[in-house]
Amino acid sequence: MDILASQDKQNRSQFKASTPMMYRKNKLAFVGCSNCPKLCCNGTQFNSARVLLDELQDVARFFPVVFQTDYDKKTGMGLLFSLKKGVPCPYLDSESEKCAIWDKGRPPVCRSYPFMFNFKTAEGLQKQFGIYLENKFCPGIKESSEGIRIFADTGEISVEILDKFFGREVLINYEKNLGATNEFLSLVAEFGLLVNAEIVVGKRPLPAGGFKDVTFPIFMISRQKLAALDTDSEMLLQSKGYINAINAHLNSLSNFRRLYEVLTAFEKSNLSVNMRNYTFGS
Repeated sequence: MDILASQDKQNRSQFKASTPMMYRKNKLAFVGCSNCPKLCCNGTQFNSARVLLDELQDVARFFPVVFQTDYDKKTGMGLLFSLKKGVPCPYLDSESEKCAIWDKGRPPVCRSYPFMFNFKTAEGLQKQFGIYLENKFCPGIKESSEGIRIFADTGEISVEILDKFFGREVLINYEKNLGATNEFLSLVAEFGLLVNAEIVVGKRPLPAGGFKDVTFPIFMISRQKLAALDTDSEMLLQSKGYINAINAHLNSLSNFRRLYEVLTAFEKSNLSVNMRNYTFGS
């Protein structure tokens, strides 16, 4: 597997002036979270993550799950941790600095951090393994004789890392789950169920009195288009279990309110917010 020194594309410019750090594969280790600055949770580096079909039901209980297009104009699903870069995840407890849903429904991307595992299928199947290195995001990754070795002597990712951060069953079924996700997305697109919309996430007071709706632009499944499907199409979605997935997506949108509450509380605290590459509804 190839090691990718991965980082958020939107933040690449801030690292250009830094001196590149070279790492020896056989020395890299995960040394733990004791000195963690919570960069994975505080919104400064990430505020969204991809979702696969088999993950949808669980993550939709806590986060909005919306549809999105990537740079290849392919449609995928993603969960939102916050409405702005720089605003923390709503489940990061400000006092204990611990995750409130650690054992209840922590998304897979949180369980595997600071590691990523992905299949690229543009031209054949290519397995990729990525690490958020210490000079990028995670200080828990460094050259050390302590902690969990990341690579075995063979150069492959160590069994300990795979088991601790991903789980063997997840990796075994990854290709299958990715295929099921793509099949679901293809059918949703074929039936023309996706629409651009604005969802009301909260209200703001007006200077002259009263309130105005605050909206957030999203790409979602239309309830109207779903209801207008012919019987055969509806039965196909039902037989594949996709109706449950669609309902989970639609129900997840109620979590926008919680994200908005965290945003407004954060703004009132007068902390700075990184507004780069961010568009907020009027």
